[in-house]
Amino acid sequence: MKILLRIILLILITDVYSVFSQNKSDLVYVDDNGNLKWTETNNNAYFFGVNYSVPFAFSYRVIKNKNLSHKDVIDLDVQQFKRLGMNAYRIHVWDREVSDKDGNLLNNEHIELLDYLISKLIENDIYIILTPIAWWGTGWPEPDIETSGFSSYYSKLESTTKPEVLAAHQNYLKQFLNHKNIYTGNTFSTEEKIIAYEVFNEPVLPKNAAAINNYVNSTVKVFKDNGITKPIFFNISENPDSVCWKGVASSDIDGVSFQWYPTGLVKYSELKGNFIPNVWDYKIPNYTDMLSDKAKIVYEFDAADIGSSVMYPLMANSFRLAGMQWATMFCYDPTPIAQYNSEYSTHYLNLLYTPKKVLGFLIASKLFTEETVEEKKIDESSIAFNNAVINYDKDLAVLNDGENFIYTNSNNITALNEKLLQHIAGYGNSNLIKYEGKGIYFLDKIEKDLWQLEVYPDAVWIKDPFGKNGVNEPVAKLIWKKHKMKINLKELQLNFSLFSEDGTKIIDADSFGVLLQPGRYFLSNKSTLDVAINKKNKIDFDLIKNFGSFISDFTQTELKNLTPQTIQENQAAKIKAKVYSNENDINMFVYLKRETWRDYQKEKMIAVDDFNYEFDLPEDLLKNGQINYFISIEKDNNTLTFPGKINQLPNDWDFNQTDYYNIKILPDTNEKIVYDPIKDKNNLIVSNIWQFTDYHIDYTYDHNQNSELSILVNKIKVSFPELAFQIYVGGSLKESDIIKETKIKVEIKNINNRIKSLPVRFLFNDGSASSTEIILTNNYQTYELAIPEPDNTKYALLPRPYPTFLSYWFLSNGVKPNSKKLKLESIQFAIPLDKIDVNLNDGIKIKPIKIITK
Repeated sequence: MKILLRIILLILITDVYSVFSQNKSDLVYVDDNGNLKWTETNNNAYFFGVNYSVPFAFSYRVIKNKNLSHKDVIDLDVQQFKRLGMNAYRIHVWDREVSDKDGNLLNNEHIELLDYLISKLIENDIYIILTPIAWWGTGWPEPDIETSGFSSYYSKLESTTKPEVLAAHQNYLKQFLNHKNIYTGNTFSTEEKIIAYEVFNEPVLPKNAAAINNYVNSTVKVFKDNGITKPIFFNISENPDSVCWKGVASSDIDGVSFQWYPTGLVKYSELKGNFIPNVWDYKIPNYTDMLSDKAKIVYEFDAADIGSSVMYPLMANSFRLAGMQWATMFCYDPTPIAQYNSEYSTHYLNLLYTPKKVLGFLIASKLFTEETVEEKKIDESSIAFNNAVINYDKDLAVLNDGENFIYTNSNNITALNEKLLQHIAGYGNSNLIKYEGKGIYFLDKIEKDLWQLEVYPDAVWIKDPFGKNGVNEPVAKLIWKKHKMKINLKELQLNFSLFSEDGTKIIDADSFGVLLQPGRYFLSNKSTLDVAINKKNKIDFDLIKNFGSFISDFTQTELKNLTPQTIQENQAAKIKAKVYSNENDINMFVYLKRETWRDYQKEKMIAVDDFNYEFDLPEDLLKNGQINYFISIEKDNNTLTFPGKINQLPNDWDFNQTDYYNIKILPDTNEKIVYDPIKDKNNLIVSNIWQFTDYHIDYTYDHNQNSELSILVNKIKVSFPELAFQIYVGGSLKESDIIKETKIKVEIKNINNRIKSLPVRFLFNDGSASSTEIILTNNYQTYELAIPEPDNTKYALLPRPYPTFLSYWFLSNGVKPNSKKLKLESIQFAIPLDKIDVNLNDGIKIKPIKIITK
């Protein structure tokens, strides 16, 4: 009995010690079980937000070169962080810009702007983790420029192994921690809302546990010697090796940091297809059992090169299931340069320019910071967890928890309990709000019978935003244009009143509808507002406009032609286009002619909504041959004709434009090309396993001038089962192309006659898959492959998820065979590497892929 009492007493003493051994002025601490907890309540603490780099590197230079105020940019963007529910900010400080070779801190403009940013984050209750050492150069995406900092002189590996570099690191860390913020008056070491530190952004570590211990403990000692009792983290995911993990985990740290890029980085075009399998889970390998008492954070994450809105909520769920308590996306685009997406073109997130994605991020923020977390449940059409629903086919994520109704795209979901609703945020139409604009909107309840409405400008992507972008040609634009909004809240009357920010009445609603431009408003059933308006979550729309014409004018109308370039004879077809303009009343015409016609036939296009226009092609035009056409906008004797944006009409006597749109009308056949290697090169996804295999991709032609995709394996450096590549074909298929009634026709051969067989996997829109295998020769063979029903096929996650300890494989569970929504999206080929000589050049060639329908 005495022994039992002693054990109980020891447990109690240990628990008390774990709480009170922390400095009570620290906002958070790490308990003995590796949980990050609030010091005041002992409850688990969760943080979700972004990285953001205006004080440093490329963002700093571009904003300076455009003669904009860095501080004004920070003011605007931090407002957006708050608006999006973020409570976390992290950045790796570009030490090369703020130090010299010996590690002395330079109190320059970069440090001053970091001071200012931190002060604004603190004002908005956003918590901070700083990573003092980045090592990286400051050029990207431009070439690196000469800098004075200590990291300029040593490799990453030398940075963690050479004694002279360690001395510079220690000197720099001491001065960094004791730097006094000129805006708050506190040093970085005493700033309350800087709740933790991460030592080194992405170190390269020696495969020697003792050497790792020496570096980590020597740097951690600097923090502790300078009064830091807050949690200190060290990166563990960059070096996926058991020796490195044990070396880090056995050192004097409180937590470990991870990153996640599940779709790779820097494709220079948008990824197409369903990448939900890439973010289904985040499994931490069992490299060491010494992580149980370490807190876990995600310093960087993103589903790069993806414009869809569904990825962030799923990632947030996977992180929480993995035990993460902090996650910060890399990297939020500063608003004045977000139109270019040039800082990190593989990432794209901004409240104004990426409305659907940012709503997904808002949902993720709320999911991540909830105490409870649920496993994902999947059915034929959606994924559900924690009052959230994800539907890939509709590019739709919804959070519907009673208090919040947030959605990333149009839907007909019923709010859980309208009487309890406090916050609505969305894009497009729902049962509560109908809106034809292409910007985000927020509707927040202030008090009974009083709602605050924020409507943001239309955001349009005029080209692929994930390309190789500069700082002069926009990839996206904002349109400040009026649209009708219908608000169907039961609390509001048919003729509710719309008020401006200062309380001035603007208009009464007409059957719940109002016509409004972007801005901030208040809604009430009262005819006057006789109480002070609580300006919660305020976004300063004037500050947005004050940045200049780039943000507020759209003087040049843009047109995006959505008409297919090839159709089949005698099948119904439309000329379809999107128009982006400040004008509301647009007259649009299409000028058509067959190759042999002398003049163009003028036809009026019909407005489908505020952006989309269509014209049904008549039957007599749908004959084998080619239609050439222009699209013109005509108003008040002014004309704008596309392509070319010229101020003439196609039937003008001196019209001499040779660049035109065209439609090829092909014979009615059951075969059509769904992948042409050269034309569709952006639809190819390759495996980023360069550390294992040297391979080469090229585009060639056969004797009949058919394009070919050539993939050549040069050398195998480390054993790996396969080199997989994936071709997206979903954009060329119709809903009527049911897999039971279609075949894939492919011509393929091997190079050097050593690859005898090739696995072929069919990936469907719901994440399921099926597979077959073909036998190859060194001459082209034509294969007609039936598409098997989904089964338990294992397929590669491409691009290879990073970090590389994450699974390469995804096991498909299949769906019900008769699912009407099942659609083929991608075809994955896998070159077996275990059957190839490590130094021999082997590969395959593929000609255009066709689909055969009944």
